Amino acid sequence: YKKRRIKNAINIINYQSRFPLLAFLTGQLSCKRVKPLSKGMRSSDRGIITHRTLELIYSGVNRFSSFKPSDNYIRECIIKALDEFFGKASTNLKILYDLEYDRIKSIVDSLLLEDANRGNFSIHSIEENNSLIISGVAIKCRSDRIDKLDDNKHIIIDYKTGSSFNINSWFKDRPQNLQLPLYALIYRERVDALININLKPNDIQYKGLSKEGVDLPTIKKVLTRDQWDSRISSWEKSINVLVSEFVNGDTRINIDEINAIDDYYLPLARFDRNYYE
Repeated sequence: YKKRRIKNAINIINYQSRFPLLAFLTGQLSCKRVKPLSKGMRSSDRGIITHRTLELIYSGVNRFSSFKPSDNYIRECIIKALDEFFGKASTNLKILYDLEYDRIKSIVDSLLLEDANRGNFSIHSIEENNSLIISGVAIKCRSDRIDKLDDNKHIIIDYKTGSSFNINSWFKDRPQNLQLPLYALIYRERVDALININLKPNDIQYKGLSKEGVDLPTIKKVLTRDQWDSRISSWEKSINVLVSEFVNGDTRINIDEINAIDDYYLPLARFDRNYYE
């Protein structure tokens, strides 16, 4: 692997953790996964629109306690995000456009209400680009949002618009869903909590972990300072191993993730289920 950086690094590292062959196919050979056809909006497209809407809305926030967005402000942010995505098709796809507006409006209203019930905070950054050198290659990523509490503690937030996951995957021998753990390495000296916000209409859920003394009542996984430092060191070691495996062309199939073959490998190899035997 002679490139100076890994393109789409977060996905590649996550693939490497669960299914190294897929990381090799997509990251080394530039294969494209054939996604199944679906009606309406793809979940990935919904994610793009939702992230962009929240970027626009929260870019107008400094101190959250003084943030009183008008209905018109929220409406303009949602419409701008939708117009950027739909473009000239917005008229012909008006029914879909309107459905997406209602969905995102419900998410925004719920998220703003949840944030209002937290202790006061300010927005430190939105969609901030950052990078880290691991095993000689650059890992570039973009954090959705970083909140700063009044006591100078920082919370790194990642929005999840698809299926939710259990943070126990962060504690496996080969940790998974490594976006926030990777951010913890980048912001090592100024991160006090890592939070995934699962964004579903009328059902906003905060999942993650924090150091002791961080005011986040919805987060149940709390670590002492020593446990926190140990966890970040463990992630650093694991991520270095995963990146090293990738750049050295690891193509194994982990037996613990054998079911993933049905989704990724069978359409490529045209095997049938008899291969299990």
